[in-house]
Amino acid sequence: MPETTIGLFPNAGDSYFLLRLSNNLGVFLGLTGHRLRSMDVVHAESDGSLFALKQLSILKKMSPISLKITLVLLKRGKQFDLKECLKMEYRILHYAINDHDFFEDVRAFLIDKDNKLQWKPNLLEILSDEHIAHYFEKLSHDKELHLSEKNN
Repeated sequence: MPETTIGLFPNAGDSYFLLRLSNNLGVFLGLTGHRLRSMDVVHAESDGSLFALKQLSILKKMSPISLKITLVLLKRGKQFDLKECLKMEYRILHYAINDHDFFEDVRAFLIDKDNKLQWKPNLLEILSDEHIAHYFEKLSHDKELHLSEKNN
């Protein structure tokens, strides 16, 4: 789950599941993309801050837009059921795949292979709440994700 590394955000229901982990572990995992090993899970229950200290420098390398989207996504996800989280993630993806940062990652790691990411904007501080809110706007009815109810 290194989505913020590639200019995206946690998806596939992560906005529902991550915030249901204790000690803000889900926020940490969503922002950093850290992969837990079995012993990490045991230690995370007692001290989630241990992981945050190890990963702080990694956050500085992540897409600022992706980091802010992820934080808002996880906060909102706590209020929704899984179906609503999936719809929210779909909306964000619709906007994010056309943004600079996603293509910048593709360029830096797959095309040029120079690993020199140039995020736009490159600082968290210059991203407004309004800019981030755009990613959460509803799509037109024909573009929205429509999930059917399961019939028993």
